[in-house]
Amino acid sequence: MNKQARTALETQFGDRVSFEKTERLVYSHDTASLPKMVKQTLKTVPDAVVQPLNTANVIFITKFSREHKIPLTPRGAASSGWGGAVPTRGGIVVDFSRMRKILNIDKTKGTIRTEPAPSGRIWKLHWANRDWLYGCTLRAQ
Repeated sequence: MNKQARTALETQFGDRVSFEKTERLVYSHDTASLPKMVKQTLKTVPDAVVQPLNTANVIFITKFSREHKIPLTPRGAASSGWGGAVPTRGGIVVDFSRMRKILNIDKTKGTIRTEPAPSGRIWKLHWANRDWLYGCTLRAQ
């Protein structure tokens, strides 16, 4: 990633962007390890990690990556162990862990709309005094 691109990310994200090798290594895997043979064929260490706080940040990083032809890898808690949050061509990991608000509850439809990374703890606390059951299956729409 060139200096101009790094500066643009630093301007937009401030301390919520990292180019530090140690932090990038943390984002190169999820809860499981990829087989050595697979890791040798992929570039799992990202070039940068960003943490958006809102939709405007997500729009920025999406446009930025398209303009600069830099791959994006979305990441929630990286707890699946199946490699879904692991970069395969370097690029930028978009860590959604700071976007965890519950946006809308529709009791009539029995649905809830959230930001990308609501934690199980937040869900459980929210439903503790309600008649709804907290299930473990989340579905993106």
